[in-house]
Amino acid sequence: MKVLPQAIALVGILCLSTSALAVPRSDLPLELTWSVPAGCPDSGVVRSGVERIVKDTRATPVMADGRIVAVEGGFKLELSMRVEDVTETRTVKAPLCATLADASAVLIALALDSKKDAPPPPASIERDDVLALEPGVDEPPSNGAHAPAARREEQRRAPRPEHSTGARPGEQPGARRSALQFGLALAPALELGTLPRASAGLWSHGVLRHGRFRAGVSGSVWLRQRPTFDGDGRAGAAFDMLQGALFGCFMSPLWRLALGPCANGQVSYVVVEGFGIRMPQRQATLWPSVGAGLLGEWSFGRVGLFARADLAASIGAPSFALMTRAADGTSLYDPSGIVSRFVVGAEIVIP
Repeated sequence: MKVLPQAIALVGILCLSTSALAVPRSDLPLELTWSVPAGCPDSGVVRSGVERIVKDTRATPVMADGRIVAVEGGFKLELSMRVEDVTETRTVKAPLCATLADASAVLIALALDSKKDAPPPPASIERDDVLALEPGVDEPPSNGAHAPAARREEQRRAPRPEHSTGARPGEQPGARRSALQFGLALAPALELGTLPRASAGLWSHGVLRHGRFRAGVSGSVWLRQRPTFDGDGRAGAAFDMLQGALFGCFMSPLWRLALGPCANGQVSYVVVEGFGIRMPQRQATLWPSVGAGLLGEWSFGRVGLFARADLAASIGAPSFALMTRAADGTSLYDPSGIVSRFVVGAEIVIP
């Protein structure tokens, strides 16, 4: 029966070999884009580091975009993470590229575990400070070996700075809330209904962004129109228009896209001046309108694209008239009661 011990030993060796060759699990809800210089740890190293920290596959889905570039004195990491409808960007510097890969794994793991009592990130990362290796610590291998256990444990236990918790009075320090951001945009626009012909113009807006909510103010200037109103094409009027509006929107996120309804109140200011007649007159008129529309956003971090379509109902729009005699006039144009507007452009988000 000497064969039995040998068989048991062989089975044990096979089990150990199978365990050593096991492929790391990839069932975490993480979508990772990773761009680094040659010689830096690849995305597989970062993902493996995350999987060693996060054990629960029911974690909050995260989309992460990490980019490392060489700078003076080392490397710089810019890591953008989107959790549900909130996008957060962290910037970290370190003398070693592998150190930034380790930091990325910790930050992504915290985002995946954000709805639980996850350990806070180290103070140096939270404040976007420069990470520096302690004297005598060798650079981690470029093949992606993870941080030493002692350093990972130190990161787990590091207290979160009081000023960076983002919690209101009465909230837990780890409570997550959306950051207030400000967006600026400048874009071409098209409007139908106010002036005699389709109007091309330039649109700009400033908007406060808080989670899914948008609230802002917009202004637009439109190209002059010079339509004629007689048979020979000599007599007519020049139309100049400015518009301003207040608006609010509620967005629903869809990956990098967001779509939602908007409501707005608008004021139109139109100046009409006749030409080609005996007694040209100048008429300036101001009137309000209210409307609703649809806003779409496509985010790329701090820069994004947006498209907007609105319908507005005019309130008390005037009839523009060109006076030809001292006490008489001729009606030239009545603006439409329903006006449509389309805007497509780029927006910069601060911070």
